[in-house]
Amino acid sequence: MGALAALICALHSVPPGQQKCVAFRRTAGCNPNGPRESQGDLHCTSVVPQRMSGYCECENGRKAAPVTCRHQPMRCDLECRKLPFPPYEDRVDEDMEWVRGSKWNWNRWRNVELRHGGEFWAPNCDPEQDSECKWAAFGGKVYVNWGRDGLHELTPTRDQKALEGFRQDGDPCRATFVEKLEEEPDLYDVLGVEPDATDAQIKSAYRKLSLKYHPDK
Repeated sequence: MGALAALICALHSVPPGQQKCVAFRRTAGCNPNGPRESQGDLHCTSVVPQRMSGYCECENGRKAAPVTCRHQPMRCDLECRKLPFPPYEDRVDEDMEWVRGSKWNWNRWRNVELRHGGEFWAPNCDPEQDSECKWAAFGGKVYVNWGRDGLHELTPTRDQKALEGFRQDGDPCRATFVEKLEEEPDLYDVLGVEPDATDAQIKSAYRKLSLKYHPDK
């Protein structure tokens, strides 16, 4: 297969991307790790000719397709799409806290919930039955671990009314905001004890509340 045919094939075979492209960064000395030649940088949709060495810069500072001067023609938008999702982390960045405790309509299908405690709920993903049903938000993106359906990466729209992205196999997905969920009560606060309270202290506090609200017992 010729170089041009291979590129055309790639255009049709690569699933829609998980990682956005920034630019092709040209380097000197026919070495992708050589000194930068920024005047030779190319747009993401430009075909990188064989005479150029460098690498594709993708969003969040990630790099893809480091090449010497001897390579097949390529496009950085396609190369960045091949990058896998970053490793899942159970955390929510401060600037993404607004996502916590929210309900979304998924692909015009059913409503799903990003619960306060990091649990993800959907009609076919119940965190009480599957501990892999969870969500996180870091690096400006929302990650949904949909149990057996795998990891999804979504980017909020500017108005924060929708989340758009892809499943790890490239299948596109979109969620639109429905409403905020009621915050789940902190049971330690309800009982009036500290989180590190002993079983005896918790039982004692529970008995006191029982007498207060159910004096006939």
